[in-house]
Amino acid sequence: MSTLTHSQTSDQNNLRGQLPSELQTLTGLKTLELRSNLISGSVPTEFGLLTNLEQLDLRQNQITGSFPSSIFGLPKLQNIFMLRNGKLHGKFPTTIEQATNLQMISFEQCQLSGSLPDSLGSLSQLSFLTLLGNELTGTIPQGLNQLPLLEVLELAGNRFSGTIPEFADQPGLYFISLYQNNFTGNIPVSAGALTGLLFFDIHENNLSGGIPDSFNSIPQLVTFYAAGNNLTGTIPTFSGNVGMLQSVDLSRNKLSGGIGDFLSRNGPVGELHTIDLSFNSLSGSVPTTIGAFSRLASLDLSVNELTGTLPLEIGKLTQMDTLQLKQNKLIGTIPEEVGLMKKLQYLDLSSNHLNGTITDTLGVLLELSQLDLSNNNFSGTLPKALDHLTNLGT
Repeated sequence: MSTLTHSQTSDQNNLRGQLPSELQTLTGLKTLELRSNLISGSVPTEFGLLTNLEQLDLRQNQITGSFPSSIFGLPKLQNIFMLRNGKLHGKFPTTIEQATNLQMISFEQCQLSGSLPDSLGSLSQLSFLTLLGNELTGTIPQGLNQLPLLEVLELAGNRFSGTIPEFADQPGLYFISLYQNNFTGNIPVSAGALTGLLFFDIHENNLSGGIPDSFNSIPQLVTFYAAGNNLTGTIPTFSGNVGMLQSVDLSRNKLSGGIGDFLSRNGPVGELHTIDLSFNSLSGSVPTTIGAFSRLASLDLSVNELTGTLPLEIGKLTQMDTLQLKQNKLIGTIPEEVGLMKKLQYLDLSSNHLNGTITDTLGVLLELSQLDLSNNNFSGTLPKALDHLTNLGT
C-alpha cells in the first residue's frame, strides 16, 4: 500500500466517519482528494508524515478541530483545499515557509484565527490564496503583495486591519477581494497599474481619500466595488476600459462632483449593467448620454444632490429592471419615454421636486412590482392606466 500515489473520490459520495491516521503509511501518496462528503473529526497530525503529498483536498466536509501545522511543512505540497469546513480552526504556522512549492491555498469559510505569518510572503510559487470568511486578524504580510505568480488574493470577511500595501508588478493578478475587514488608509495607487485586474472588491472597510486616477486606465476591469467606506473626491471615469466593465458600486461614501464624465459616451459603455452610486454627495444632472448604456439593468443614484430633469434618453434603457433616484433634487415631469422601459420592475422617484401629472405611460410597465412616487409635487389624480399593473405590491 505504501506505493499508492492517488486516493480520490467523486463528489458527494456521502462518505462518513473520521480520517484514519493509518493513512500515514501511504508514504508514496501524492494526491488525497475526499471532497464533498460527510467526513468528520479532525485531520490527523500524522498526515504530516506524507512527505510525497502534493495535493490535499478535503473541502466541503464536516471536519473539526485544529488544522495540523505539520502539514504546512510538507516539502512537496502544492495545493491544499480545506474550504467550507465550518468548524475547522487553528492558525497559520511559520513552518509554512518550508512548503516552497505551494501554489494554491484555500481555507474559505472556516474558523482560522490569529495573524498570517510573514513567511507566507516568501512562497514564490503561490498563485491562489483564498481565506474568505474566517476570523483572521493583523495586517497583510510583507511580501504577499509582491509574489510574482499571484493571480487570486481573497482575504474578505475577516478582521484584518492596517493599510492595503502597494502592489508590485504582478501581471497575472486578476482577482483582489478584501471586503468586510478593518482596513484603513488609502486605496493603493499601484492597484490601478495591475493591467490584468478583472475584479476589485474593497467594500465595507474604513478606507479614505480619493479613488486613484490609475483606475481610469485598467483596460479589462469587470467589477469595481468600494461601497461602505469614507472615500472622497470624484468618481473615476474608467476611460481606459475597453468595454469590459460590468458592475460599479461606490455607494455609501462621501464622493462629490458630477456624474457626467462617468456616464459620458467616452466612458465604459460596453457591458456595464449595474451602477450604484447611492448615498454620496453627487451633484449636477443626469446626463443625456445615459441613453448609450443599452445593457444597463440597475441604476441607483439615490440620496445624492442631483438636480435638473430626467432626460428623455432614459427611455433607451430597455434592459433596465431597477431605477432608483429617491432623495435628490430632481425637477420637471416624468418623461413619457419611461414607458419604453418594459422590463422595469422597481421604480423609485420619491422625495424629489418632480411636478406635473403622473404620465399614463407608467401603465404599460407590466413587470413593475414596486413604484414609489411619494413626496413630490405632482398634481391631478392617479391615472387609471396604473390599474393594469397587477404585480404592484407583490
